[in-house]
Amino acid sequence: MKFRWDFVTNSSSTSFLVICKDRPRRKDFMAAMGVKEGSPLSGIFGELYEAILDNIHPLAEAEKLGRWRNASSAYDFVRKEFSERTAKRVASATKAGKSVWVGSLSSDNGGAEGFFCCESFEADYRDLYINGLPCAW
Repeated sequence: MKFRWDFVTNSSSTSFLVICKDRPRRKDFMAAMGVKEGSPLSGIFGELYEAILDNIHPLAEAEKLGRWRNASSAYDFVRKEFSERTAKRVASATKAGKSVWVGSLSSDNGGAEGFFCCESFEADYRDLYINGLPCAW
């Protein structure tokens, strides 16, 4: 039997996808999450918003960043990483001129990012859609 005495981590990450007209705005994000500014939950959701902004890239750039993981196209990547339904939604949104962003959250970063990395979430509000369903915890 071997024992490990140095630092050991059990980190996790989860992917998310955002569809909106431009870049997500805090006001729309908070409304999508059902959180009013100044409420007791506004702090943690404000941190989540900042974590998402810090970790998003346009879907077209995801291929350059090595995120497509053997997918042949953006549609194929979204279908494999999220679902067929989400891939169809992305295709429709792209045709409508909306922006599609992808990113990931890591449990190593603690705080709201670490918390939401370990949870699946989805929000659909007006012109903002957020899919954080492929939780890999």
